[in-house]
Amino acid sequence: FWMDPLNLGVKSDKLGLGARLGAIFVTARQGWTPGQMIKALALDMNIYAGRDADVTLGEWLAQPGADGKVIIIDEAQFALSNRAACLERLRGITDKSGTPVILVAMQEDVERFGRHEQISSRIFNWVRFEPSSPEDVAGACQELAEVQIAPDLVARIHADTDGRMRDVIKAISRIEMAAKGLGKDAVNAADMRKTKLVEDYRAGIPRPVVRAAARGNA
Repeated sequence: FWMDPLNLGVKSDKLGLGARLGAIFVTARQGWTPGQMIKALALDMNIYAGRDADVTLGEWLAQPGADGKVIIIDEAQFALSNRAACLERLRGITDKSGTPVILVAMQEDVERFGRHEQISSRIFNWVRFEPSSPEDVAGACQELAEVQIAPDLVARIHADTDGRMRDVIKAISRIEMAAKGLGKDAVNAADMRKTKLVEDYRAGIPRPVVRAAARGNA
């Protein structure tokens, strides 16, 4: 088992990570039962999970073609209900096949895994993602944006979002909509000077913009 606690400054998109690893990716839900988990895994594996679903999944994971497969459980804190029944069920399957499991949860939920020794004792590594760097943001803009985003606007995205990749993705979406309204396929900071890129929805006001020049003169 791996624990992958994500804070709001997630550096790497989980789906992107799953795609790069060719992983089996499922998202736990509140009230998730072991049976629902098995069905979700089977659906993502494109296999039939009948009455002997655990055996079927175990055999599939143990076959040579599945060697190197990884299972990613997003929102893994929901799999802790009912004495971690879902993770205990999964442990029984992956212990035999040796399949690595990545558990993704928010930082505030991490300590909850420590209450289940059978699970926590199997966690090989804990990874905390830090805020994205300017280079990370530039890479996201290049990969995800449908318009060309100039370096000065990339710098503003990084400053406005504090490197939070979720907010970076929202900012890119807003920039794309604004660029469409302007009839442009390439935009810079001047084009977006009147556009809010991210907002603090808890306060209902725009997130304050922190400019590098202002910090340098302080």
